[in-house]
Amino acid sequence: MQKSLITAALVAAFVSSACLAGAQTDAIDLNYTDNVYTNYNEWTLGWDFTTGNQALNVTALGTFDNGSVATIGSPTVGIWTAGGTLLGTANLSGTLTQSNYFAFTSNLSNAISLAANTEYLIGSTGIAPYEFSFGNNTTTNLGITFNGDRWIGGAGLTFPTLTDETDGFYGANFQATATPEPASFLALGLPALGLLVKRRKK
Repeated sequence: MQKSLITAALVAAFVSSACLAGAQTDAIDLNYTDNVYTNYNEWTLGWDFTTGNQALNVTALGTFDNGSVATIGSPTVGIWTAGGTLLGTANLSGTLTQSNYFAFTSNLSNAISLAANTEYLIGSTGIAPYEFSFGNNTTTNLGITFNGDRWIGGAGLTFPTLTDETDGFYGANFQATATPEPASFLALGLPALGLLVKRRKK
């Protein structure tokens, strides 16, 4: 009986910890779309960011969609480490999900995990012409910190190393869920185990 209670307490802690991870969330939200331009060059446009105290599991990649649907220009989106290692990509074609001026696909080239408190870059490119937005019209989510715009010229998805010191090119976006820290699991499970120990002593 005691073993069953301990197991139940741990399961409850695990479920609560999973809930802490939260739902799938956009990395950035566009607050308005006044700064919309058409790109007639095959540039990779994006932005640099640092994750917060929780690791992130990327669930979808997306790009700006001003009502013309992101399949125009067949954009490709990618995420890199700060050192230029490409972690994964997605081509925005087929069935897309719309969210806050962006179109997303969950059809990733591979699973993408972002470590806590780590710098990354995200960028998108497409066959010209395709639309993008830029400026300080965004809100960041998931605990991430926006570090600045990134871009580079050339055909195909390329690691964007240049900056114009603007507030960002959107361009690319991603959706993710937060991964609870091990400490969160322990914080939820230990009180339950403590109650069981106290009950046993009685």
